[in-house]
Amino acid sequence: MLAIQLTKEHDHSDTIIAINENYKMDSLQLKITEGKSVLYAKFTDSKATQDFIKQLPLTVNMMDLKGREKYCSLSGLSKEGTVKTTFQVGDISYWLGGGLAIFYNQDNSTIKAGLIVLARLENGIDALNGSDSVVVKLEAIKK
Repeated sequence: MLAIQLTKEHDHSDTIIAINENYKMDSLQLKITEGKSVLYAKFTDSKATQDFIKQLPLTVNMMDLKGREKYCSLSGLSKEGTVKTTFQVGDISYWLGGGLAIFYNQDNSTIKAGLIVLARLENGIDALNGSDSVVVKLEAIKK
């Protein structure tokens, strides 16, 4: 169980999560805001995901990498979890080399450093498609 506290965002109905109170992982989701686009992802249950949630909210500049993912540096997450060398479109993953990746296009690449999936987008991934860098706000919210 993750220790988090609920707070209210200013003029929005979403409940933002901060550290202190106990909530189960399946009662939370990841809110991703890029410009006017808002996407929601389902968290996976791992130590790396718990560490990630503790760092939220984050606003990051994500660069495009190889026409398949948006990427930014990220550190301080556990390397405990199911490590994969492949990805699916919609995976939001911790790259064990020290980064966060949101995969929007499949090119069948192998990611040698390894990935731990933190969350998974069910839809709306097209909002991140394209070669431009994007500023993304990441928040843990209560479902």
